[in-house]
Amino acid sequence: MMSRLLFVLVVLCAGCAMVNAEAEPARTSHKPRSAGAPSAPARPLPTHSAEPVVALWVTRWDFKTQEDVDQIMQRAASLGVTDVLWQVRGQADAYYPSSLEPWGEDICTPGPGGRLVPPGFDPLRAAVDSAHARGLRLHAWMNVMPMWKGTQPPRAQGHMYYRHPDWIVRDASNKPQALNEHYVTVNFTLPAVQDHIAAVALDIVTRYPVDGLHLDYVRFVNETANKSLRLMEDPGTLDRYAKEQGVRLTDRELPEHRAQIAAWRRGKITGLVRRIARECRVARPGLVISGAVWRTPKTALGFDQEAAQWLNEGTLDRAYPMIYCEKDDQFARELGEWVVACPGKAVTPGIGVYLHAPSRSAAQFSTARRQAPSGLGIFAYASLFESPDPRQDKKPGAVRERAERLAGIRVLLVPKPAP
Repeated sequence: MMSRLLFVLVVLCAGCAMVNAEAEPARTSHKPRSAGAPSAPARPLPTHSAEPVVALWVTRWDFKTQEDVDQIMQRAASLGVTDVLWQVRGQADAYYPSSLEPWGEDICTPGPGGRLVPPGFDPLRAAVDSAHARGLRLHAWMNVMPMWKGTQPPRAQGHMYYRHPDWIVRDASNKPQALNEHYVTVNFTLPAVQDHIAAVALDIVTRYPVDGLHLDYVRFVNETANKSLRLMEDPGTLDRYAKEQGVRLTDRELPEHRAQIAAWRRGKITGLVRRIARECRVARPGLVISGAVWRTPKTALGFDQEAAQWLNEGTLDRAYPMIYCEKDDQFARELGEWVVACPGKAVTPGIGVYLHAPSRSAAQFSTARRQAPSGLGIFAYASLFESPDPRQDKKPGAVRERAERLAGIRVLLVPKPAP
């Protein structure tokens, strides 16, 4: 069994200043660089980021108080975790004081007149401090493209949903995507959208001594959408494509251009990822840029995500393919596709332990260590530990299953003491 010593890395720390903000922040005077700036690949992969890790995703629903934060970090450290992927942005909101986006509703409490009352502490500052005190690295995990999730609109009137309805992705009839059980997302081909997302990322790494920036949902989020609506084939998006490519595009000619339009969309996302990586690394040298990416390189391309290219060129330091499955042969096969596509790079498979019975994770942990020596990621915290997440099943059977699953994974990660 691989020793815990293989998973110990150097903690990257730096100072940063705090900025206070209200639940509905004022409009910022920050002026990000234009989306038209060159999108050259980022610098080559730094050697430290290829060392093996044991990463743990912690969602925005897992913490409400300072005590929650400290408990999470203590539990992570005792499990043998080296890197915590800590969610700071879910749906164009912030789980830290921000002048760019409103507080996340899930960490606020209701106040007079329905006003959202922010927590009495800075969760991200607390997470960084608590992680570093225990020798853990802290990566700020941000959902990139989602604007909002659910059938009810945001409560914070300063939310992007109200301030920029023109940023919502539209269908072929020019209707904005409707609220639904999944995410309403932004049109990432808009320069203003790219400017805003890049500004949020830069704000985080400038103000907080995070060790990494972890990008999620950095793709065309359309897997649950009605395909007949033809999202992002609205007149504005198609006109942008035609002008940038110097082509004439009519309804009759559209089918012949769909492959080129998809390539153009992919280029827009790649340009945004390169920009985030470039600007954030300048602001915080040594920052590790990682991404939660689709389960295979081919599948990723189907959602406009050129993830293998990002890793191979050094835009990403580390990729976490989300190979969440119950079948061990499928896990090994899909991980193998990533290893072949990105030889010698830090491919770190995400393992969906929430799908596994308590005794089922061992084979995938073993496969990950054998095929991808850069380590593994565990999704997620609330599958192993009791969480304040109101959606977590609190029935005795579920609590017992989590405890048994945790015990099984602890054996895989924590070395036995020497006799």
